[in-house]
Amino acid sequence: MKRVLIVDDQASNRLILRELLETLEWNCTEASNGGEGLEVVRLEEIDLILTDYHMPGMNGLNLIEELKKSPSTRDIPVIMITAHSTTDIHTQALSIGASAVLPKPFEFEALFRAVSNVVARKAAEPNTVVPTPRKLEILLVEDNEGDVRLTQEALKDVKVSAHLSVVNDGEEAMAFLRRQDSYANAARPDLILLDLNLPKKSGHEVLAEVKADKEIQAIPVVVLSSSAQDDDILKAHEHFANCYMTKPTDLNEFWNLIKHIVEFWLVIAKIPPKN
Repeated sequence: MKRVLIVDDQASNRLILRELLETLEWNCTEASNGGEGLEVVRLEEIDLILTDYHMPGMNGLNLIEELKKSPSTRDIPVIMITAHSTTDIHTQALSIGASAVLPKPFEFEALFRAVSNVVARKAAEPNTVVPTPRKLEILLVEDNEGDVRLTQEALKDVKVSAHLSVVNDGEEAMAFLRRQDSYANAARPDLILLDLNLPKKSGHEVLAEVKADKEIQAIPVVVLSSSAQDDDILKAHEHFANCYMTKPTDLNEFWNLIKHIVEFWLVIAKIPPKN
């Protein structure tokens, strides 16, 4: 998906969503109510709509109903984000065609998962192909063999053609990325999945070096750590991590998280081109 329509009557809410999505190089368009949103989709090609429920004029439910009436707009996925916690609204939104409903305030991870699920469903539809002109490269920096195995298995269910390389410590990671020693012919990754607790050189050190090196700093780095400490999260973002995720303890949740991360960054997000 490339173009997203954000429909919300609160400018501050639109700004938050825009900043999150533009960080991932999405093209965002805004509307302050359902009526304005309908005008946008009639004039522009929209791939996804994020809409509030409670808005003046035309609310989010009315917007979804109008979208589903027209053959030209009925297939646009819609995610409703609402402060209303009543199950009636959630159920009604889903029954009339919303792809997902998120409560306000939402966490970025929840939004990320919702959008990833929408893209995965679109990819599974007949005659729908996720464009993968080449095999996408992922570098996993992880010393836990169990997590490595789970990641390898999760990638088998991903809707893109991806190749996973694995290194087990921070020094090896930097050698891989800089194509040094035995990694002279290593492929440049499209995405780095980085643990923090690593031997020889920590994940924080690796992240700082990657983002300080002009040759590789544009590669998206997702920190995937067992730590939920504020200090670790803050430090990772200070070193320009593209995203910070805490590893779930449940194996199924971990499996799904890996799938969502890869599908989001390699299908939804616009990644930098190869040099």
